[in-house]
Amino acid sequence: MRDNGDCQNSGNKVKRCFSVSGVIVPAQYDNDFRVLSIKILSTDEKEYLIENNVIGKILFQYQKRFVKVTCSAFKFQNGKESIFVKDFEVVDSF
Repeated sequence: MRDNGDCQNSGNKVKRCFSVSGVIVPAQYDNDFRVLSIKILSTDEKEYLIENNVIGKILFQYQKRFVKVTCSAFKFQNGKESIFVKDFEVVDSF
């Protein structure tokens, strides 16, 4: 995880931004094996659940791809860190 300084959100409150790089993989399936949520397996060997916001939904199409995401906040959910992605970049190589 890398600190990217301050980040503006929609409510004009300043939050700390950080970036995470890693591979997007499924985090949860339904009974018919459809992917319900995704996570990033990061280069620092952590798992970050991706919040299901607009960009989070877009990231579903990049499963099994290496990405760098910029996040504005994180919280703990069931013992795992959950991130709110503000922006992302698909990276071809590590």
